[in-house]
Amino acid sequence: MGATRRSDAPGAPQPPAAPNAALIMRINYEQTLRGRPVVDASGRVIGDVEQLLLETDPLAVAGLVIKLRSEAAEALGAHRSVFHAAHLDVPREAIQGLGDTVVLRVEAAALLTRAPEVPR
Repeated sequence: MGATRRSDAPGAPQPPAAPNAALIMRINYEQTLRGRPVVDASGRVIGDVEQLLLETDPLAVAGLVIKLRSEAAEALGAHRSVFHAAHLDVPREAIQGLGDTVVLRVEAAALLTRAPEVPR
């Protein structure tokens, strides 16, 4: 019979679990994308990436939350206040490309008629 290693013995302390890889990936990817300009299908810069929305199983981008620039918010009639910018949820289907600039497949106005915003 083989010897029992100390860590295999019942009740022996176990090494700490590895951090959730999906969470680490989200944090790194979100930090990379945050602040990148967002251009809609009309070629207009409408805002900047504020948050990345992920699905966990399987791990995939579900969408983005865009912090609208004041001019775009006014043109779209999006709700904002003096101290809080307007936000726009963008589903993955509306994203054409993620790079130095995020490019959308649709104009921003088309996204205003979608489902209610995701809580922040």
